[in-house]
Amino acid sequence: MTTQAEKYNIAVIARDNSIYSWQYEVLKNVLNIEGVSLSSLLKHHSLASKRPLAVQFLHHIERYLYHCQPHFFEEKNIDGLVPNIEPVDLSSSASIDLTDIDFVLNFTEELLPDDLLVQPKLGVWSIFIGDNVKIKSQLTAVNDFISENDVVTIGLQIETLSNTPNITLYQSNSSVDMASICRTAERCLHKTSYFIPHYLNQLREKGIPDSLGFTHRKELKDNLSKKDSTSLLWQSIKRISKKMDHKYRAKEQWSLIYGRNKPDNSSNPNLDIASFKMLQPPEDRFWADPFVISYDNKNYIFFEELIFERDLGHLCCMELYDDGTHSTPKKILEKPYHLSYPFIFEYEDEFYLIPESGDKQCVELYKATAFPYQWEFEKTLIRHIYAYDSTLFEYDGIWWLFACVADDEKSSSTEDLCLFYADNPLSDNWQAHPLNPIISDAATARPAGKLFTHKGKLYRPSQNCAASYGAGLNLCEITELTKTNYSENVVSRIFPEWDKRLKGLHTLNFNENITVCDVIVDNR
Repeated sequence: MTTQAEKYNIAVIARDNSIYSWQYEVLKNVLNIEGVSLSSLLKHHSLASKRPLAVQFLHHIERYLYHCQPHFFEEKNIDGLVPNIEPVDLSSSASIDLTDIDFVLNFTEELLPDDLLVQPKLGVWSIFIGDNVKIKSQLTAVNDFISENDVVTIGLQIETLSNTPNITLYQSNSSVDMASICRTAERCLHKTSYFIPHYLNQLREKGIPDSLGFTHRKELKDNLSKKDSTSLLWQSIKRISKKMDHKYRAKEQWSLIYGRNKPDNSSNPNLDIASFKMLQPPEDRFWADPFVISYDNKNYIFFEELIFERDLGHLCCMELYDDGTHSTPKKILEKPYHLSYPFIFEYEDEFYLIPESGDKQCVELYKATAFPYQWEFEKTLIRHIYAYDSTLFEYDGIWWLFACVADDEKSSSTEDLCLFYADNPLSDNWQAHPLNPIISDAATARPAGKLFTHKGKLYRPSQNCAASYGAGLNLCEITELTKTNYSENVVSRIFPEWDKRLKGLHTLNFNENITVCDVIVDNR
């Protein structure tokens, strides 16, 4: 492991003075990083790719269906970002010396000559799209739509010599919008603007790793065959039809389910979810994100309630009786912004609650003044953050806070898991983990309930939001949790396959008596 200085002298390679709008956002975010300075602008003349006719047609249709505007391939002039820098034409310059450059950003979407790739200290960097093949951004998500994949693999790579595979520096699996190739591409390409800031943050904390991942092949795909175009159109027709059926016919409603824990295994959740009994809400609302607490020999379920007419979540609590009936839910917390995921924990004989309040851009803490129905605001734990489903856990004397974090209001709330730590859960000084985001994958990132230990192993429930929000659950075994490292493996995946009416589930919690989940029920 070597240590890298915090100042970076960079160069940019572009077709001319204009780049795609999504590339412009990448460059703007890079130049906003403290310590980064641009010293060279290199022109590598090539024609801008045109979107294949099938993709253009679908984008045009989706403008009317979903009111999306595919601006990410508009050309934007970069002169305002690189003032007073005289561009150098690569084709007309016999010898260009880039040995003083830390890294070069290649925005041409072309394969570059080998003699240029070896000069910068940290190499030539570019955004890649697709797992095995570098795909030009005009084809973002096309292969994944044709293959019916749940995610699009995107990342940051070092471009290497002709006969060697490129080196992956940073990678993310972004969710496929199953009904819209336009919205999928927009979300994926917007996300790439944060890859270099995230990677440089990790680089400054950890240094350059001794080994890095590799892409499988070094190829470039820049067009669609007639067969691919036909497949893309057919897949899109099927998906749009399914979307319209869902919009006009489906009557989906989140509901709660529960099961009794086995007496000889009360310290772990009951995972026989297919046998759980349902707690159905009234038709005008849904119930989701259940947490269960035992107090005075009573089981209290805390959950999000959303009344469809209001379309804004608030938090409720009800008592679950031994015979399976329950008390009338009582509203315990309501704000002019959305609340959900009522994470409850006990600390020094007091009960505390952290609701999901990402819309307010903070992590808030509430304290019970008369458990379980009366709560008062205690403090703000973390400010200026789009944090979703914050989940606390004490481990090795340290309090850890897991949350899915969106980089901005346009970014997904389901794909990037971040970690913070402090000496106690009431701390004003939560430190961000140097590897944030520790997970960048729509299939495993977002928290789905409290962490727990079983036979000496630590487990984290997570949501699978790859195919759709709340499609299923994962149990992830955490294999390393320190202030400098984090790793986990998915050991189990749970989907609601036991009942055709169920379209998803995304929360798992338990106490010593019962295990609770939530499911999407299609009541048509």
